[in-house]
Amino acid sequence: MDLEETKTIISLIVDSEGKLVGLLGDEDDEGCPIAFAPSADLVGALRVFLLDKLDQEADIVDERGLYQLALERLEMAWVKLNLVLEEE
Repeated sequence: MDLEETKTIISLIVDSEGKLVGLLGDEDDEGCPIAFAPSADLVGALRVFLLDKLDQEADIVDERGLYQLALERLEMAWVKLNLVLEEE
């Protein structure tokens, strides 16, 4: 199986003012979208979600290095997004 087949889409749900109100992931085993309630620690919620996906695909990716790099980039992007929102 190729890594391309294991992509997960995570959508940020925002209200009309641009405030984060939740996260929506791909579908669970029953075909229902996986949703996260608002969290003070968005990166933590995404980390749990991605590590859960990694555990499901453990036969494809043996090392967490690739995911750790992605999470670090996500953390940097989230900090930058927060700074932009604070300026507005």
